[in-house]
Amino acid sequence: MALRWHMAALTFRANVDTMEVRNLDQLFSLGSAEQQRRFWNTMQAQSVCKSNFGMQLVNEGTKLTNTQYTFAGLKDIYDSMCLDLAGASRIPVTKLFGRAPAGMNATGESDLQNYYDYIDNLRESVLRPILYRLLPVMAMSAWGIAPEGLDIAFPPLWMPTAKEAAEIAKAKTETVIAAFQAGLLDQGAAQSELKKLSGETGLFDAISDEEIAKNQGRTFQDVTALRDPLMGLGFEEEDSPFELAAQDAAVMDYPGQPREKNGRFAAGKKLTGEQNHGKLDAQESVSATGKNHFTQGFTDYNLNRHFGGGGKSDHSDQYPGYTKEQYAQRALDLVQSRADGKRILGYKTPKGEVVRYDTATNDYAKGFPHGGIKTMFKPDDGIYYFRGRMRAERGTDRD
Repeated sequence: MALRWHMAALTFRANVDTMEVRNLDQLFSLGSAEQQRRFWNTMQAQSVCKSNFGMQLVNEGTKLTNTQYTFAGLKDIYDSMCLDLAGASRIPVTKLFGRAPAGMNATGESDLQNYYDYIDNLRESVLRPILYRLLPVMAMSAWGIAPEGLDIAFPPLWMPTAKEAAEIAKAKTETVIAAFQAGLLDQGAAQSELKKLSGETGLFDAISDEEIAKNQGRTFQDVTALRDPLMGLGFEEEDSPFELAAQDAAVMDYPGQPREKNGRFAAGKKLTGEQNHGKLDAQESVSATGKNHFTQGFTDYNLNRHFGGGGKSDHSDQYPGYTKEQYAQRALDLVQSRADGKRILGYKTPKGEVVRYDTATNDYAKGFPHGGIKTMFKPDDGIYYFRGRMRAERGTDRD
C-alpha cells in the first residue's frame, strides 16, 4: 500500500509550475514577518486565481515556466513488488491481489495447485500435531471422556468441477472393475473400494456393509457363472448393475455372426450343418415333462448362496432338519424327475430351462441340464406361483 501512495504522489509532480521572484532569498532571510506574510498571501491568491483550465494571473514582466516529467517504468516496478510479496507470502498473485492470470493461455490453475499443496502440507505437518494434543483435552473438558478413534478430517482445498468429478469417478471405477475381473479382488472387496470413493465422487454410497459382507469371497468367475448371454442363462434374481458391468468381459464373440439386441445370435449365417439360423435351439435336447439328465447339480457357490448364505436367496429356513447335501440332492432328484401332471408338474422354457413343482411338498426347482441347478424353494403362493411363472416365462408342457 505504501508503494501505491508514493506512486500516486509522484503523479502530482509530473506537472510543476515555476515562477521567478526577484530577491526571494533576501525576502526569506532579511524580510520582516509582515513582508513574508504578505508574500504568502500573494501566492495563495495566485493559486486561487489559477483556473481549472491552467490559466494563472501574474504581474506584467513576471516569468512563469511549466516543467513536465514522465515516470516510465512505474508499472514494472509495481509488478515486481507484487511478485516479491507473493513469493514471500507463498500466495499466488492472482489470489493475493485479485488479478486475472497474465500471459497467453494462462489459467492460474498450476499456481493455485502449488499454493494448495503448500497449505495442505502445513495442515498435516504443523496444524495436525497441535490439534491431536488439544482435542483430548477439549474432549475431557466438554464430555469428561476422550472418545476412541477421535480423528481430524480437513476439508479439501481444491473442489473439482462436475465434469472433472465424473471423469475421476469413471477412471477409478474402471480400475476397481478391472482388478475384480483380473481376480485381484473379490466382489466384496471391490464393492468396499467403490464405497470408499463415495465421499470423493458422490457415487456408490448406497452399497451397504451387509451386501459387502455377503459378497466376500465371491470372485469374477462366480459372478459370471451360469450367465452365458448366448444361452440366456442367469439366476432368478435380477442382476445388479455391478454384476452386469462385470459380465461384459465374459461375452463370447463370433466375427460376422449377426446378433440380436440381447446378445443372442440372430438369423443369418449357419452355425452347423443342420441349423439355418443363429439362435441356439436349447429345447431340442430338453423334455418338458419327461426325465432329463443333469450333468451337474448346484455349483458350490450357488449352493452356498441358496442354503445358509443369508439374504433373500437363502432358503435354508424352509428346509429345517436338512443338511446342505440333502438340500442339493433333493433339488437334483426333483428337477430330473418326470412330470406326471398330478403330483409333479413341469414345463420347459424357450431358453431350455427345466422347471419342476412338487404339489405335495410345495417344492419348486429349476435349472439347465448342462448348466446346473439354479434354485429350489417353497413358494408362498404354491401352485399359483408355478402357473404364474409358466405364463411369464412362456413355458410349455409339450415336447
